Amino acid sequence: MGVLSHKSGEIANPVWGAIGLIAVAIAIGALTWSMTLSKTSKQNLELSESMLMDAESFDSEMNEIIKTMQNLTQALQDYRKNIEICDAYINEYNATIHRILLTEGDDFEVYKPSSKAHIERASVTVSAIIPHLNIAIMTTENKTADQLLQAIDDTKKLVQDLIEEKPISTM
Repeated sequence: MGVLSHKSGEIANPVWGAIGLIAVAIAIGALTWSMTLSKTSKQNLELSESMLMDAESFDSEMNEIIKTMQNLTQALQDYRKNIEICDAYINEYNATIHRILLTEGDDFEVYKPSSKAHIERASVTVSAIIPHLNIAIMTTENKTADQLLQAIDDTKKLVQDLIEEKPISTM
């Protein structure tokens, strides 16, 4: 009997050994690739979750800034309207004072009582508005400054006093 005969106790065929070796190598390669892919996927998932948390934090900060800016914009619009109304009254006072100067001269002591009262009201109005022309509008924490909010309240009251021709209170 020869070496290559096919009986049960004989040496296995080298082709089958090579196929087995290749199958084991492919299995080990697939397992390694699968583990690497799993590790990379896990790292990508962790990175994605971290980026999502950062994006949500950024979104929250931006929404807070947007809300602050919207509040500030509204406050400034209110303030601007009050200042424009005061400006209209001051322009009216200036025109009347100009008329008084032209018709009554420049000696305050000889003015009619109504002219003196008008000049006094103009002076009080200007004195009331001047402190509110140079104010802080935001804090260092990016919030609307209390000074602006107080100026809005004060100028709103001044406008109301001017419209209703009430005595103007000092602010």
